[in-house]
Amino acid sequence: MRQLTLVQPLPVDADTAWSVLVDIERWSEWRGLVLSAEGAFEPGAPWTVRLRGDRGGSPRTLRPLFTSMKPGREIVFETRIGAAWVARMVHHFELEAAPEGRATLVQRFEITGLAVPLLWGPLERGMRQFEELGSDLARRLAGAAPPDAPLPPPS
Repeated sequence: MRQLTLVQPLPVDADTAWSVLVDIERWSEWRGLVLSAEGAFEPGAPWTVRLRGDRGGSPRTLRPLFTSMKPGREIVFETRIGAAWVARMVHHFELEAAPEGRATLVQRFEITGLAVPLLWGPLERGMRQFEELGSDLARRLAGAAPPDAPLPPPS
C-alpha cells in the first residue's frame, strides 16, 4: 500500500467547513479545480466529478463511489482502475479541529493493487491535484471566491 496525505488549514471552525464541504452542488462555485460534482451520500452511490484539465488540457471526469460518511468529520470515496486487485484508491476528506476555533482539511489517499508501482507517477500527480481543492475550499470559506469570480488561469 502507498499513501499520500494533503493538509490545508481552514479559516473557520469544523462545523462551518463541513456545511460547505458537503454542499457538492456548489463545488463548482469555488472557481478552481472542480467544474461539477454530482452524487448522493449513500454507501455505494456512484459520483461524477469533472475536474479542470491539468496544465490547460481537457477536463477530466472521475467516477468514484461514495463509501462512507462520519457526519461533521469525514467523507470517503473509492476509485478503482479495473478490478480492485489492479489498483484501488480510497480518498478520505477529514476535518480536524485546529487551534483558535479553526479547522484543518486532511485528505488521505490509500492506494493498493498490483499495478500501483507501475502507475505511481500519474496516480501521485492526480492525487496532488487535490491540493487545489483544499486551497479552493479555504478561499471559499474566507469569502475570497464569490460565485461570479472569474476562473483562475490553469497552473
